[in-house]
Amino acid sequence: MVPLSCMPHVCGLEKLCKWMIKKPELAHQLLRFATGFCISLAKYWVDTFGAENIEFRTSTPTSSNQVMSPKQFKEFSFPYLKELHNAVLNMGVKYIYTHICGEQNLNLPYYAEVPFGNPGIASFGHEVDLTKAIEYLGDTCIIVGNVEPRVILTGTPDEVNQLSKECIEKAKSAPRGFILGSGCELPPLAPACTVWAMKKAINDSGWHE
Repeated sequence: MVPLSCMPHVCGLEKLCKWMIKKPELAHQLLRFATGFCISLAKYWVDTFGAENIEFRTSTPTSSNQVMSPKQFKEFSFPYLKELHNAVLNMGVKYIYTHICGEQNLNLPYYAEVPFGNPGIASFGHEVDLTKAIEYLGDTCIIVGNVEPRVILTGTPDEVNQLSKECIEKAKSAPRGFILGSGCELPPLAPACTVWAMKKAINDSGWHE
């Protein structure tokens, strides 16, 4: 739940992308509305369940550089995401779990300025290099990722095991910690043998303090 990712449900992604170029003031007006909605919804959850019982999650697929440029991310996503995270943390929520979906390597410098809590949790699509993710977010977030879901679904156990070991090798020294995971949702039809191959990679590589 982030302001920009709400917008395709309001006006459609194609129209939003056109407005960011031709009618930026309209795009900002809608994003202002969406930000207020997200903050109000978060406040409702906190008031209902208590901040200590909330795990607040955001996901930013619409912000990927497959959809928009880093310049557009800076203008149309970053300020509203930062405002939302600040508001949620000020409600007493301890941390925010964000999935940075898709190709977002060029957006990482901006994510480094977004508060996530202490520590936050940031997971990444397989397109993001974990070494670069740690460079920008490793001091503030536990890093999660990022074995390609397609390979988990259609690859062999050996392929998944190898990709998992590569992820572990890149991220095992992340300052706030690392969790091996899928580069997005775990495919619901993934065979058990490939999921097991990820666990085997953890056992083979050892646990790191």
